[in-house]
Amino acid sequence: YRDQIPAKVFPQCGIKDVRLKKLGSFDTQGLEDAGVHIECIKEPESRNDILLVNQQTFEQPNIQSHIAAGGKVLCLAGKTKQTRPQSQIIDTFHDIQGQLNTTRGIDSPANCTWYGWSANQPVMIKQQHNDLQQEAGRLSFNGINEAGAYAYAILKRPLLQANEGHVYLKYLNDSENWQTKLHQNANFFDRTMGILLRDHKHNWFLSSQATPLNLTGKNGYSDASLGEMDWLAVNTASDGMLHSTISTNKNIVPDWQTITGIGLYLYQLPAEAVDFSIAKIQFKGRGAPSALIPLHGPKHRLLNHIDQQDLSFWPNGACSGILPLPERSNTRVILAGNHDGMGASLYEQFHGKGVAIVTSLNLNQLNDVPTASAIFDNIITYLKQYQPEQTSGTYTCVNVDLNQYLNQMDVFRESDINQANSIITDGQSIQKVMDQNLNELVKEGSTLLICNINESSIDLIRKLTGQNLKLTQPYLDERKHCVKAAISWTKADTPNNLVEYYQGIMIPQPFETNHEPLLSGISNLDLNWDGQDMFEYGIEIKGKDPVRANDDYAILISNWKIDWSKPHWGGEYIHAAKDLKRADWFINRDPVVLRIKHGQGQIILCQLDFLHGNKKARRIMAQLLTNLNCSMGYPTNFASTDTTFDLSEKAKQIERFNQHYQFLPPAVRQHYGVPKHLQNQPQSTVIKKAAFQLIADTFALQYAPYLVEELWESYVVMTNKQSAGNTSETLTYVQQHIETWEHQAQVFQLSVGLEDLKRKPNGQPAVDLDTFASNLQQIINLLAKNGAKLYWTPIIAVPVNLTDYSGDLITQYNRVAQNIMDEHDVYTNDLYHFMLEQFPEYLQNDNVTLDMTQQQILAKQVAQAIVFFGAQ
Repeated sequence: YRDQIPAKVFPQCGIKDVRLKKLGSFDTQGLEDAGVHIECIKEPESRNDILLVNQQTFEQPNIQSHIAAGGKVLCLAGKTKQTRPQSQIIDTFHDIQGQLNTTRGIDSPANCTWYGWSANQPVMIKQQHNDLQQEAGRLSFNGINEAGAYAYAILKRPLLQANEGHVYLKYLNDSENWQTKLHQNANFFDRTMGILLRDHKHNWFLSSQATPLNLTGKNGYSDASLGEMDWLAVNTASDGMLHSTISTNKNIVPDWQTITGIGLYLYQLPAEAVDFSIAKIQFKGRGAPSALIPLHGPKHRLLNHIDQQDLSFWPNGACSGILPLPERSNTRVILAGNHDGMGASLYEQFHGKGVAIVTSLNLNQLNDVPTASAIFDNIITYLKQYQPEQTSGTYTCVNVDLNQYLNQMDVFRESDINQANSIITDGQSIQKVMDQNLNELVKEGSTLLICNINESSIDLIRKLTGQNLKLTQPYLDERKHCVKAAISWTKADTPNNLVEYYQGIMIPQPFETNHEPLLSGISNLDLNWDGQDMFEYGIEIKGKDPVRANDDYAILISNWKIDWSKPHWGGEYIHAAKDLKRADWFINRDPVVLRIKHGQGQIILCQLDFLHGNKKARRIMAQLLTNLNCSMGYPTNFASTDTTFDLSEKAKQIERFNQHYQFLPPAVRQHYGVPKHLQNQPQSTVIKKAAFQLIADTFALQYAPYLVEELWESYVVMTNKQSAGNTSETLTYVQQHIETWEHQAQVFQLSVGLEDLKRKPNGQPAVDLDTFASNLQQIINLLAKNGAKLYWTPIIAVPVNLTDYSGDLITQYNRVAQNIMDEHDVYTNDLYHFMLEQFPEYLQNDNVTLDMTQQQILAKQVAQAIVFFGAQ
């Protein structure tokens, strides 16, 4: 039996009628061979022309000015004839053939050749020859006790790299029970390493000693994020190899298009040689370029007649590169840059009265690939018909922190709420904006975005929306993973939309698409903040069906248990296949971003914690602002939603659901938080990892986001969102939360005390020494009564010229605190002396603010202690 389907026939394209004005020198032969008329010019001319440029020309000020004045631009940003690199992962020491005991290069299944160098003793790259099936290779630094040794691999096929890249390695000692011995011999961990990387031009770079790859003691594994490291340019031989002592010449931000070499450099070693081998080095970069239609959101008119299979089966690949997204500009992703949803291969950028389409798709293949012709025709038609509306601006009434965040996003604002079509506020500020005729403005057509709704503001928002809103405790306490919310599981009449689950393997999408325009351009990749909590409470309309498509309200983003491979409570709760039958996650998920229709306008309720998010959070905010027609960087006009998207599928979906609900009862949410029947299951693991609670003052909160990133694989990490203040305020805070913590946290770190030394008007510290000691005693007694593991970080030094604090009393306060910690067997992580040694320049500051690098280093120092000494 063979399933036969008719061949796809694209609509007739009028390519030979297309006339473009080309600015700059780049390859357009494929377009011209297909009959496109291209005229070369030296400066932009009429705004009615479609200007054809490459990436370098596109970034020039005169092009941006042309777009702002109403120009229309097509930017071919990819590289022609680019070799497709190896994607995502290399694993260097698996089943290396033969016995290797020299520093000469060797081949491995990772398609690389290894080299090593040390001043006095060879770096051994070896393989146990007695049992090839059980023993993998080793990169041995045994006996080496002088810094400067290194080993590196030259890759036969290049790797793509991104700031999200990671180096992950497994280290070991060849002796029996080596892990136990290593923990007994802390001298082993007295070493720091750097990462060596070689770019596509054969230039080498070394990660700075200020951002090292440290051994953590965590089961013999360590990893580092390449994008968070500082880099130095290495003086490289003309053959692109490293032959002797490494020397560096300057700090640099490498422009990594591809990686052609990777290695390790030993910065610091123990005074006494300790046997040390690397068993595995794993490099994770980004997947190879591939054009991916993002899940959810309406179909963009640039993709008329285009489905995922048209892109997946594009001969020799649909695109030549992954395009980074410009920051602080109105950009909408139309096609993601690879299967992970990273970057873009096609996006539109709005600027002033004009628009640019930027793409790395291989459009030079018009004669050879029908999909290329169809997309090119869509682009030209879209640009010709593009007519932005006279869009008014954005009015904001937000708290100080969110105001600063929007300033960093460069949001262009109106001073008069009556002149704005988009209004942004938050739970703290809603009362102020409600006094400005807010209800009527939204009913007349404005869009209102309300961020971070809390218990004190929920009643006001109920009154505004007329809906029975409820703040929800997240189902199964899932705060770390969110997704663009599917409407529901598939129905019998769900359109058969094919998606690429694996390379070249298409299967029907197992859920109903969410066609909400506000989801356009957002990637699910950005809805995973690397283990960090993304929200505190969900928000729902009580009693509303959570799996029904309708125009009155819609769940845009919800939490979701991502890991389907290891279900914690059985497949019926989270397994994809069983989600087709009204599974619990569809019914009980928590709306994190919710849209409510309000008259002619709409209200967006957003619980995402953007302020404590990372660069992924900023990308989500940028896409939301663009979809809300909020100008960033420059006052911009936008085209209407119905001329940008094909909304017909949304209308059809609502009609289908209306017919279903003539016969079906509405679904009703059943569970909040962790249901009791799961808590009482003896085999259930409600919290698989130990829970860690940071109790921090303003200073320690600076490095808290990086600490979350460091610990999330080993701990469920919780932090206070606002400063715990001085110890008197901290005591009150602990008393208010200890009952909740007793059921959650097994590990606490107390990082307070600096606020106690703030000078009062009379020059005395805010909290005197006796009160400070009493507060600490009470806090430690409360935290320790259930046997939790406690950590303490002493009060840090203050800059010498900073008179706001009683810096001369720090030693006295720390001595008293240390006596209390010794009495209760609390582990002290001495950040006071660590900072003096690592950041001597800090003492010359005029405040106690850390820069990003200092925050990262402190977070690593804290995390290493917690991981090494554990929760017991």
